[in-house]
Amino acid sequence: MMKKNLLLSLLLTLATCFTASSQALDSVFVQYSNPGVNQVSEVVANIYLPTQGAIRFGYTAIQQTDTLFVTACYSSGPMTAPMLLRDTMQLGTVPSNIQKLRFRAYYSSNPMQCDSTRFFEKTIAFSVKNPTGISEFSPAPVIQFYPNPVRETLTIARGAFRQINIREITGKLLFSQPARSGTDTHLQMSWLPPGLYLLETVSENGVLSRARLVKK
Repeated sequence: MMKKNLLLSLLLTLATCFTASSQALDSVFVQYSNPGVNQVSEVVANIYLPTQGAIRFGYTAIQQTDTLFVTACYSSGPMTAPMLLRDTMQLGTVPSNIQKLRFRAYYSSNPMQCDSTRFFEKTIAFSVKNPTGISEFSPAPVIQFYPNPVRETLTIARGAFRQINIREITGKLLFSQPARSGTDTHLQMSWLPPGLYLLETVSENGVLSRARLVKK
């Protein structure tokens, strides 16, 4: 009887995970980072996450035979409300023998470690999206900010976003703060060592925008 109960519990868990994955990972596609300039590609994932303010804190891309495995880790946000996160990850130049892309998104309450028991996964045929094609998602808003490179004060022009992040180029989160939509935001940057960073904004409806930031 105990074995039957354990088996039933396992089946219910698997069914729940399958349902969650089909609802949480909305779409995945590949596109060129600079169409017409080079063959550098990036994967774009549209993910429904259960908490507002959820962010990615790392990802890997590994090639095995004819499949490209991309794994991303996301931490839970401070507010219990679903959000749509549009995330972009650089792949570089992908070999011509790659035929499939398997994308797996881990969701964790610990921002320092992936929770291997909670993930969403999707496998697609590998093809680069036509840059002139029409996507079912609106493009992420462009971040307007200056100066770049910056020494002391960074100004982010008014926009419909609610959160600002600064990350290392590897994806590690260094700074995050709420933002007021419709007003310029001024950030003191003297604490940041010289180097290349990622500036992110999260819109009111959860769309992530990203730009490269140079600190002098």
